[in-house]
Parts: sequence; C-alpha cells; structure tokens
Amino acid sequence: MNIMSYILFAVALIELIFIIILLIKKERRLNKTIDDYVIKILANEKINPNDVDKKITGDDDNTFIYIVKSFAFHNQGEYQKCINLLLTLLAKKNIKRAYINTVHFLTALCYQKMKKYSDAKKHISSVKMNYFSIEPVHIRTLKSEIEVYAGNINAVKDIIDNRPPLRAVEIMKRAYKESDNEDIIIAALGKGLDDEKLLTVLLKKCLEYKQERVEEIIFKKVKNPNFNEKHIKTIIKWIKQCEEPEKILTMIDKSNLNNYIKKALKIFTINISGEDEINIKVLIEDIRKNDNELVKENPQIIIQVLLETGYYKYVQLFIK
Repeated sequence: MNIMSYILFAVALIELIFIIILLIKKERRLNKTIDDYVIKILANEKINPNDVDKKITGDDDNTFIYIVKSFAFHNQGEYQKCINLLLTLLAKKNIKRAYINTVHFLTALCYQKMKKYSDAKKHISSVKMNYFSIEPVHIRTLKSEIEVYAGNINAVKDIIDNRPPLRAVEIMKRAYKESDNEDIIIAALGKGLDDEKLLTVLLKKCLEYKQERVEEIIFKKVKNPNFNEKHIKTIIKWIKQCEEPEKILTMIDKSNLNNYIKKALKIFTINISGEDEINIKVLIEDIRKNDNELVKENPQIIIQVLLETGYYKYVQLFIK
C-alpha cells in the first residue's frame, strides 16, 4: 500500500490512451485534427456515439470508427451496444492485427461491467502479446478484477498491489457482493488491505451465521484484525445470540486477537454468563496495567464493553 500502487494505476490509464494514439498514427489517411476528439473519448468524456461518424472520415473499412464509437458507447454505460459493435469487428476476416487486442480488451471490460464474467474471461484471455512483450498493466489488472469478481481469491493480491487502496476496497466489496464469498474479504485483510469498511461488511455477515462459522472467521481466519468500536458492538451482538458463553471464552483465548481485545470481550462474555464479578474486576485491572499502549490507540473498545456490562464506574480509568 504505497506510492507504487498509484503509479501503476496512472500507468494503466496512460497505456489506454497510447493504444488509440498508436492506432491514429497507423491510419495516415485520417485527418490529424481528430486526435484531440478521440483522446476526449478515452478520458471518459460522455460524447454522443452518433457524432463519431461525422468527426472521423476516410476510414475505408470503418474499423477505426467502430472502435472509437465503441469507446463512446462504453463511456455512456451502453455496454451491450459497445459489445455489438466490437463483435461485428471480430467477425470480419480482414481486421488488422493492430486492432484485435484493443477490441478484445474493451469487450472484456464491458462484459465485466455487465457481470458476465465467463464472457469477460474469454475475451481478456484472447489478448495476445508479442513473444518479447511484457503484459501491460491495464491488461493484467482487468484480468485480476474479472477473476476476483468471479470469486477467485487468488487474484486478490494482484488487485491490492496494482490499485490505489480506496479503489481496491471498492473492488473487494463488489467482489464479495457478487460472489457471496467472505473469503474474498478475509484474503484482502490478510494481504494488508486494512480497512474498517471491509471488517464491518464481514462482521455483519457473521451475524447471519451459526456459531461454528463465526468461530472460524472472527477467531481463526482474520489475522490481527484492527477492530474499532463499531466492530466490537457487532461482535457483542453475536455473543448475545450464543447459548453457551463458556465456549465463547475458550474461542477468545485461542483466537488471533490481541490481548487487549481478548480481555475486553471476555469481560462482556463473563458478564452475560452470570459469573462472579471478581473475574471481571481482575480483567479490568489487567488491561489498565498491561495494555496501556493498546488502550491509548483505541480506548473506545474497553469503554464500550464497560458501558454494555453496566460497569460505568470503571470508565474513568480509561479516559485520559
């Protein structure tokens, strides 16, 4: 999660612009005044696709016009119209090799946005590099997005490495929604995409599960989760649903949570189990003495637990 992610993302956009610029240069019969017009379309400006024919002339077989018009349809969100034009091009036997990769890439992009991932995979896989060519960033990242939207957790790392953090989070949220596979979020968190929204989505899903599945997700699969007050509230809701608090205590002890969060959750669990409050007081004092640094980072966790359990008088110990 560093400046390199932003650089790679910028490179991907620049490469897309170069695709059309190179195509323009290859079409020497075309008027050079169209360059700015085409680049506006590439920059995602919403230009009426029907105006493309008026702006670009001299293309004998209409291939270049079709590609530019397809980009215009894409920018308007008219993905099926974009695909129809591109598939018409692919059906032509004499389509120039210089165009084919662009056509497959844009077709795959539209299918991805239409959530037709098998079709998207087919077209992005049809992009061919020269023997000595390195696969461009925009091709690789689109491949990874298609895979992760289809539920493939093996593509998560590549997304995180080659997208800005906020964009990567949005991709993971959509991928989870599309695939209903919480392992996508677990993998993202495990690869260093530390984000409150992803944890929130995951914990909300946990409320729908039976006890065993939540044990696996919260206490085993997610490594060192950075829980905040909202997350603790959600876990407390889940603990309230459980019929055997004693088992929860064992799970907490064996979990990957840090000691501060373990003790805080144990205070709540012991409280609802009706055990002697002496154990609770011991844990409160333990946190105060031994977890001072973690409490400083996020005092709201223990404060929230104390408020939930009715131990209001101890809140002052953790307010600095």
